[in-house]
Formats: sequence, C-alpha cells, structure tokens
Amino acid sequence: VSAEGARPLEPSEDEDVLAEEALMQQRTGQPMDPQSAVEVRGLVQTFRSFFPKWDKERKTYAQKAPYHAVKAPQFAIKRGQLFCLLGPNGAGKTTTINMLTGVLPPTAGEGLIYGETVTHPAGMARIRRSMGVCPQFDILWSSLTAREHLEVFGAVKGMSVSDARLEGARRLEEVRLEADADNLAGGFSGGMKRRLSVVIALIAEPNIVFLDEPTTGMDPVSRRQVWDVIESAKQGRCVVLTTHSMEEADILGDRIGIMAKGRLRCLGGGVHLKSKFGAGYQIGVLAPPSSMDGVKEAFKELLGVEASAQSERHAAFSVPPEKEGLLPSFFNEFDRKKESLGVESVQVAMSTLEDVFLRIAKEAEEGENAGKTFTVMAPISQMPVQVMMGDTRVLEAGGERFQVVWGIDEEGNFTPVDVKPE
Repeated sequence: VSAEGARPLEPSEDEDVLAEEALMQQRTGQPMDPQSAVEVRGLVQTFRSFFPKWDKERKTYAQKAPYHAVKAPQFAIKRGQLFCLLGPNGAGKTTTINMLTGVLPPTAGEGLIYGETVTHPAGMARIRRSMGVCPQFDILWSSLTAREHLEVFGAVKGMSVSDARLEGARRLEEVRLEADADNLAGGFSGGMKRRLSVVIALIAEPNIVFLDEPTTGMDPVSRRQVWDVIESAKQGRCVVLTTHSMEEADILGDRIGIMAKGRLRCLGGGVHLKSKFGAGYQIGVLAPPSSMDGVKEAFKELLGVEASAQSERHAAFSVPPEKEGLLPSFFNEFDRKKESLGVESVQVAMSTLEDVFLRIAKEAEEGENAGKTFTVMAPISQMPVQVMMGDTRVLEAGGERFQVVWGIDEEGNFTPVDVKPE
C-alpha cells in the first residue's frame, strides 16, 4: 500500500526506538519472527482533505496540507505479552489500532499479525477469525441482554450454542455482571457497558485481543476486577491495550510504547522508562517558614540540589538519577539536623509513569510548536502574561515571579494547567 507523500519520515531520537526500528527494517520482506504475535513495519495513516481552506494572506482558497496521523512506527509484540500503547489525544494510538484491526486501510507500510498481513483483504479475514476487539466506544444492541450479546458474538466466531452459553456465563461472572445477565444492555450504566464490551472481546478465546481504553467510566472496584480479567487473559495470547490511566499501564503493561504527534517516542518496560526518563526521586519537606532557608541550605550542601518548588511551609526537591547514590548518606545526615531545623515531615516519592508521559508529551509539543506562546494570569497581580511553550519559571514585568505547571488538556494538547507564586 502506498501513496504519494505518504511516508512523513522523521528521525527517531530514542535509542530503544532506534533499535526496534533497525530490527524491523532487517525483517522487511521476511516472514515474521515466530516468537512475535504482531509486527508493525512502518504503518502510515495520512488523511487528505477535499475541502479547501481560506488563505487570509493570499485572499483565496487553498488546498489543506495532508494530515499525517500515524508516522511509520515500527515495533514488535511478543506472544503472551501485554503491550500498552500510551499517548495524549491525537497521538495516533486509536488510528494505529484501527489499521491493525482492519477498520482503516493503511496509507503505507505493513502490519503482520500471526503471519497474516493487515494490508490484504484475505489476510485480514483470517486475522479476524482469531481476534477480539473492545473498541473505544461501546457497540452494543440496546434490545439484547448481556447473555444474548455473548451468545451472538460466540456464534459469529464459530462457537456452538452450548459452548457460547457456558463461556458467556463464565465471562459475565468474571466482571460481576452475572446478576444482570438477562437484563437489556440499553439499561446498563456506562461502566457496565464497558465491562460487557471487554468480555465480548474475550469470547471464543481469541489469539489476539485489542482493548482500546477498556476501563473508561468504571468505578475503582470494577476497574480492579477488569484488571484481573485482563491480566489472566494475556496467558497464551497477545493483548494490545491503549489507556489514559498511567496506573493501569504501569500495573498491566509488560512493555509500554508512548506515542506523540503520530510517532513512537519511547519503548520499554515501566521500570525501564521511569528510570530512563523520570526525574529520579522527589523529596518534599514540611517545616516552619523560619526554617526554610536552613532546609534549602542542607539540601544544597549535602545533595547539591536546589528547591524545584516552594511555598511558605513546604519545599520540594528533585533528585536526578545520577545523585540517587548519595541519598543514604544524605538521609543519615539530614536526620541529625531535622530537630534543630524544626522539620515536621519528609515525603519521598519515585518518578511515576505519569511523569514520563508528561515529559514525552511536552518534548513532542515543544518540538512541533517551538516559539508558541500562551497567555496565563499572574497569580498575585492577576495580570495577563505571555509564556513560551515549556517555560516553568516566569518573571512578570512588574517583578512578580511565578511557576507554570504544564499538563494535557481534554483535547490532548500540552498546555499550562496551573500557576503558582514562587
């Protein structure tokens, strides 16, 4: 499959991604590795607009540039592995899943699932026989019961009526829907519909399961139950999961890939990614205002780090990975100074997968929107201030200093989410 201008190739920077790309390139034109369930070999999805847009400068209509939603990621997923695909909205996660499940034909590149290609109708038909899919949005019949849904999908996948009933009852029990088995799906809550969609994907024991944000809208108890189901489901099969829950990805993912702006930005296990991209340890100290100078001096003297954030009674310090070896001796010495400094409490936390996610999203956004400015309100003067993309510390014209906290908005864009006085 190819198209003019379809491969928006951009050099990868992460060594893990580069190594995976090199491995996939070596296999171009070759059969799949027998240990792999999925191989993504440079899949591209380009959307072209047939409607021109108004060019203000030229005062005429001009054709819109093509939008490259997925920009040739290359990676493999092993059999028996749960691969978690993360990224902000618009990163290309769901589009990648849609190409692998046959919903969208790729613009270019190749995807292989258990040796069959997704770019050929016959290959895709064979893949579907052993594939389960939980789409991002529930596709259910409001006039059918939960039990009837599983019987219908079991029959579609070639199960006998008796086998579909037996497995359907077991699946409904796994997600605590057995009491609602004979109730119409149209009366289910959003969380109940998601649970039903998950077990529909698992009916008939498929070899590969795609779960696109499966726990959206679930309460914490239901979410944990579904996690147990997903964890057991990966035994003997491949599971591909997309989610906005960093906790979910950290708990379930054997391997994690983070996409941003259509590209695969990093790849590896959760511990590896946190060690590689995280900011090390975060230490928070609660102390009286009169002790803050002494606390900051102790951290500077013993660890060589400055406060990354501070309020009247609290100071936060980021300890980079290269200084983690100093922490045992630091805490021994700091414990001896705590009483004289009046320190009330000390909290220590490791970098989280969310820290990694935000860093990757920020770097991708900064690379694409370098020089972009945002308007924020200075926290004390309440005057509008222009800040550059990614700036975390700002000096307002009137002399007010404040910090900018960045995050992801509801549309998946990297943006200021809070401002705090220094």
